[in-house]
Amino acid sequence: MGDYETRANEAYAKGEKKLKSSSLFSSLMGSNKHDEAAECFQSAANGYKLAKSWDRACAAYVAVAECREKLGEYHDAATARVDAAGMCKKYDALAAIEHYRAAVKYYTELGRLSQAAKHLKEIGEAYEGQNDENAAVVAYTQAADLYESEESSSTTANNCKLKVATLCAKLDRFEEATEIFEDVARASLNNNLLKYSAKGYFLQAGICRLC
Repeated sequence: MGDYETRANEAYAKGEKKLKSSSLFSSLMGSNKHDEAAECFQSAANGYKLAKSWDRACAAYVAVAECREKLGEYHDAATARVDAAGMCKKYDALAAIEHYRAAVKYYTELGRLSQAAKHLKEIGEAYEGQNDENAAVVAYTQAADLYESEESSSTTANNCKLKVATLCAKLDRFEEATEIFEDVARASLNNNLLKYSAKGYFLQAGICRLC
């Protein structure tokens, strides 16, 4: 583990040195300091992962993302932010949300709505894991909205809506829960694969009405 971390530290320091180098010198050498630094930070992140130094791996991925953003490589920046979140989740689930939100912003701007929705769903799961149901409802709702805009993602959108309905019921927001369960039930009736689930959703809606 020590060797991995030592090499990772060296790669990270090399990346920082690249960023401090003169842009003019880099241009004369036919290179780009942000691209070279990103490669160094990526190598550092891999080393920190192998050393199970999650916080340093997270920091290295953030450094990669910042370099890729400078280069206008927003998809790669988003990927690095998701990697940072993955490392962060190992020691602080709530802190990972910041990185997921950054990735969501990139993916939304790039029109990759399903990917943005996927990470909003992960934000919802993080909040739910911390028993912050209100924040989870907001994240799942946003995820459902984005999934709905992608025709191929209607099933996943419904799954997010059901999460929202269940959490609303838990929060005694029964009118909202009823409406969502009924909406998902009606949508399920029009899908041969899902129509058999509609009865259960209508039942849950009825229970919420009684409450």
